[in-house]
Amino acid sequence: MKLVKNKSGQYSVKYLGQDGREKSTALGVTQQSEAKNIVSELKIADMEKAAKLQILSQEVVAKITGASDHKFLDVLREFKRHRQRVASSPSTINTFMAIYYQFSRDYKYDKRPISEVSEKDLHDFINRNDGTSLSNKRLRLTSLNSLFKFAVAKGYMQINPTSLVKVDLGKMTHKQKEVEKRKPFTQWEYEQVVKHAPYFFRQATVLSYWTGLRLGDCCSLEWASITDKHITVWTTKRDKRVRIPLGHELFGGQKVIQAIKSIEKEDEIYCFPQWQKVQASNKRSKTSTYYNRILKRLFIEGKSFHCLRHSFTTRLYKAGIMLEDIGKVVGHSNAKTTEGYIHK
Repeated sequence: MKLVKNKSGQYSVKYLGQDGREKSTALGVTQQSEAKNIVSELKIADMEKAAKLQILSQEVVAKITGASDHKFLDVLREFKRHRQRVASSPSTINTFMAIYYQFSRDYKYDKRPISEVSEKDLHDFINRNDGTSLSNKRLRLTSLNSLFKFAVAKGYMQINPTSLVKVDLGKMTHKQKEVEKRKPFTQWEYEQVVKHAPYFFRQATVLSYWTGLRLGDCCSLEWASITDKHITVWTTKRDKRVRIPLGHELFGGQKVIQAIKSIEKEDEIYCFPQWQKVQASNKRSKTSTYYNRILKRLFIEGKSFHCLRHSFTTRLYKAGIMLEDIGKVVGHSNAKTTEGYIHK
């Protein structure tokens, strides 16, 4: 363990962690005497000795640092506020929180310190035999890893318990490992939905089929986003700005313009205020569920609302539009992602 002074004159302490790697903690003081006092209060030397002896368990760290005061549910709420401050999409936040609460309920962490979360419980939760897909298991791991990284950064834990947890492919069936391939809507399927779906879902289907907007983007569509020439949207999933031309035949021409004109103005800000409230709540999955029921009633199998984006990107590609340009319209960061939406 050693004290190091940076260019700004402030001290940091460097020490070995349990993994044998050197760690650094900024102390935020410029006086060496103050720095030594802080190191003494934090008992960093004790932690380093324990790490060298490989006895630095999560419980030991909790006792040394006093991390046991930070209850699991309290940290969840703080993490949620943090994600909202850094402008994470509401959809992602709600998805992650649902996973955290499920883990907390199933493993009785509601009233326990977050520092007591064990690698064993996490491994069991992620790899439980519940028939879920590989992508869902990876989502569980990713979301929990984000939470514990936050807890470590805040000093509530010393070690991220997900660091050694992996998805156990050996316990999964072939079907679980296979990624479900989405297919674009046929022209007939699209026309059936437009003909028979209720008001909002009819409008959303037209918008997505011809502009590539996600269901969440349709729910949150604002009047200010629509001009005579464009629809400009900050997408709910990636918080990226996309601009879609109005009037062009590849983008629905008069069909989209007529769909927009037929939207009933019930609110000064949102085009579909009722569904915007659903999208902003923890019940946003209700929208997808309703849409899937509509498809089932129309005997349209193996499709979801997201397949409309596949129809949109495939149509542009077949019309000779470059992948990079299609990606800009749908809000993708790289062409490889867009390529997965193309059906030749």
